[in-house]
Formats: sequence, C-alpha cells, structure tokens
Amino acid sequence: MERLRSIDATLVSSDDRSTVRVVAQTEHGYRGAVELPSGISVGANEAKLVLPEQAIAVIRDTVAPAVIGSDVLEQRSFDERLMALDATSDRSVLGANSLLPVSLAVCRAAAAALNRALYTQISELAETAPALPTLVQVMIEGGAHAPASGISLQEC
Repeated sequence: MERLRSIDATLVSSDDRSTVRVVAQTEHGYRGAVELPSGISVGANEAKLVLPEQAIAVIRDTVAPAVIGSDVLEQRSFDERLMALDATSDRSVLGANSLLPVSLAVCRAAAAALNRALYTQISELAETAPALPTLVQVMIEGGAHAPASGISLQEC
C-alpha cells in the first residue's frame, strides 16, 4: 500500500495556451508529474473540457480532498473514485482536464513506487505485454480540422 499524500495543480503557459500540470506525491515521497494540454478536437463523443483555470480550481477544491489518502497502487479503484466524482458520461460537470491529469500523475507515482517504467506500469494495468508502438500516418484530414475539405470524417 502506498497512500497519496498530496496533489498540486498549477498552470503552465506556453504558445499562448495554458496547460494543466499536476504533481501527485505519496506518503513515502514518490512523485508523478503530468502536463495535460487542452486539445482542439470537437467530436460529439469526446469528453468535455473546462477552462484550464477552472480545472485547477476543481482539482484543488473537489478532486484532491476526495482522493487524498487513496492507495496509488490500486489504479482501477482510484479511477473509479474519480469517475464517481463526475458521474456524467462525458465528464461535463468537472471536466476531463480536471480528472485525467490526476489519474495519470497517480499512475506515474505508482510506477515510481514500484520502481517501474511508466509503460511497464500501464502494461501491467492493461494486462498486456509491453510492445513498441505501431507507426500510423494520417492520409486524409477532414472534419472540424479541415472544414474546407468537405470531408465529414475526422481522420483516416
């Protein structure tokens, strides 16, 4: 068991955009840090984002108090607790950018506590063997990213 001691959320600005940075620290000093930039996709089935400044307030005022003391080695249970905080399917109440960086920072802290690389930790959680990524190339760009193309699908 490795309990979550603190979560710190700040804004990091670059290229005229604000990014949410979350640092999770455990009781024995293991840390996980994540910077989560806001995307530009506007798909109907995507999780909803809130303004980065609002995400920071949500993390500090709602998320952190609800998860401090949780066992970072129990990622599934931790993520279920986060999802229960915003029970909407699209995370429209708290915002995906308030929940996802906390989950990822905790995952990194757990990997550090177990002396594992992050990809090994994620593989273990997914019950898969670690593998090198498969390269993908976008051949057609359409949808919201290229409205002049007349193509309704996003990418292929």
